[in-house]
Amino acid sequence: MVMVEKLRRLASQYVGEIVYGANDGIITTFAVVTAAAGGKLSAGVIVILGVANLLADGFSMGASSFLSDRAESSRDSGRTEIAGPLKRGAATFFAFVVAGALPLLPYVFSSQIALSHQLAFSVSATLAALALVGVGRAYLAKERVWLAVMEMVGIGGLAAVISYTVGWALREVVGVVV
Repeated sequence: MVMVEKLRRLASQYVGEIVYGANDGIITTFAVVTAAAGGKLSAGVIVILGVANLLADGFSMGASSFLSDRAESSRDSGRTEIAGPLKRGAATFFAFVVAGALPLLPYVFSSQIALSHQLAFSVSATLAALALVGVGRAYLAKERVWLAVMEMVGIGGLAAVISYTVGWALREVVGVVV
């Protein structure tokens, strides 16, 4: 029980970065997946686009978190702190990459999953991941679990509908074919 409490305290120091990084990682990667699925792109193309997005956007999020936090620290104290902002930037990056990888897994293991089921598995993994981030956020921030889960799933779901529709429309309405 002591170890659980220590982990909770450590995670609560970075709850903002973890929630922000995980949520953005899941949603932006899932947006790439759903847009590509709507455009009827292959599993290989989805993996390439998804992994590139995961690493580049994760780096950008972590670096932006670091720079933002360092600027705030400098403004408030008059001196430039590195350690705290670096840890928060790293927390953002790792949360982004770890959580954001989940929507890609059905496509990474595409030889074991029928093409017709990959998007369904990705949707399931994404909804579960968003719900878990919501539960974690509620636990760390002492919020209502059901509300945190609904917010996370609602935002992710809406982003997925938008990106799938764009992918579908570009292929079917505009005629963009890859």
